[in-house]
Amino acid sequence: MLLDLRKIKATTDRLALQNQLPQDISASATSTVLAPTDKKFLDLQFGHFGASAQLDTWKSFVRILQERRDAEAAIQAKRDQFAGFGNATSEVQTGSDGRGYFRHYQGGSIFWLPGIGAHEVHGAIRDKYASMGWEASFLQYPRTDELGSGGSRYNDFEGGVIEWTSSGGALVSLTLTVYIERHQLGAWVHMSGQGYNPGGTARFFVRGLSGFQGDKSTGVFTIVKADGTFSDVIWDGRTWSGGGDAEMVALDESSGRSTSASIPALY
Repeated sequence: MLLDLRKIKATTDRLALQNQLPQDISASATSTVLAPTDKKFLDLQFGHFGASAQLDTWKSFVRILQERRDAEAAIQAKRDQFAGFGNATSEVQTGSDGRGYFRHYQGGSIFWLPGIGAHEVHGAIRDKYASMGWEASFLQYPRTDELGSGGSRYNDFEGGVIEWTSSGGALVSLTLTVYIERHQLGAWVHMSGQGYNPGGTARFFVRGLSGFQGDKSTGVFTIVKADGTFSDVIWDGRTWSGGGDAEMVALDESSGRSTSASIPALY
């Protein structure tokens, strides 16, 4: 049987820590027959199984090893741009989902993902990212280094944005996504969001609905999950007599922050 790629990556991490990874794999990367030394290495690290599966496992291991070395080189190159990061406090490690790699330093962390490359996080934004579980959170991996200037800085991640301001500190930017499910009497509005205060209350308002001035409460609220998200909160749009395009507004009650998303005419 072919071993799971995550198991191969976990073994590669362990061998890297023990400084036992093969140094030269170029000659065997495209080989159709395992060299005796490669077979012995596989038997020792992964156990004994059929020759065909063993060759496939070796090719997977070589591919993963090359990917790891690409990540190590990119992380080091990024580290060289940030002298203030100081010494490494971890080795290069595989991310929790097996997709990327990371390394922590005294003054920052660098993450690498195929197709995105190496990006750093530091300071208060890094502290916020760490408190949420790093790449294991809904934010996943960083897509940029820290950007911005003056009193506003941010990192863009796969699943959202952490923004730092001099007045508010580091916060995950609020998101609100709506999905409209029409029915005979109007529509259900399904709502989900990220970046809210864990354990706090998110309340929902409608802005710009025909016949109303200002923000009007829908009467709907939800308790935010421990990771700062909520999902599939539903408002029954037929409770409103007016039609027309409008906006759904989500208020993070604890922080006073809000965000909005357009909703089409429900009638």
